[in-house]
Amino acid sequence: MEKEVPKVEGKFDTYKDWEPDKGYFLIKIYPEEQKLGIRYCDMKTHEPKLDIFGTIPQELYSTAIEKELISNLQHAAYLGKELYKAYVCLKLGKEYIQDDEIEF
Repeated sequence: MEKEVPKVEGKFDTYKDWEPDKGYFLIKIYPEEQKLGIRYCDMKTHEPKLDIFGTIPQELYSTAIEKELISNLQHAAYLGKELYKAYVCLKLGKEYIQDDEIEF
């Protein structure tokens, strides 16, 4: 017999639950080169600080973690989600718009 475990309904409120990090990422795809790119910007000044390029999401988020550009788990999860969406758009030849749903 399978053990009964608690069930919880997932929830997230963009305005109440989001915790800002020390910076933010602008995500872009480069179809000609089949690459993904992220630009890291300072949260206070909005100045670009670093550009990271790669062919798969793991290359970008691993480098962002290594460079200590992410300081909270929500931001890490967000970056992974958005990079995967960008990767899918790149592979399917679709337009990628950060924070928007993919149009199929």
